[in-house]
Amino acid sequence: MSSRGRADPRDLGRPPRQRYRFRRPFIAYLSSLTNVNYSATQYALFSSMMLLLPKFLAGYSGSYVDAFGYSNFFTATALLGVPVLLVWLASKQKPPPSE
Repeated sequence: MSSRGRADPRDLGRPPRQRYRFRRPFIAYLSSLTNVNYSATQYALFSSMMLLLPKFLAGYSGSYVDAFGYSNFFTATALLGVPVLLVWLASKQKPPPSE
């Protein structure tokens, strides 16, 4: 579903399992952080905190584009993904064999 409640056209041909495959690991991670007695409240807080910084930064993206131009904005947002790629590459490397 899109943020407006309409179905995402990219999801229409996919079975339900494939549509939500990226949500399951996140839900499992959040569930591991919560206390069993307060899991619903803590889950709501954690999922809200996850979206807080991106929403805050998105409000200033127009000002950044006005001040520095779209090409610099595009470059800056692309560079934000570099640390994620480095972590992903590091996770793919096998550790040296222990003696």
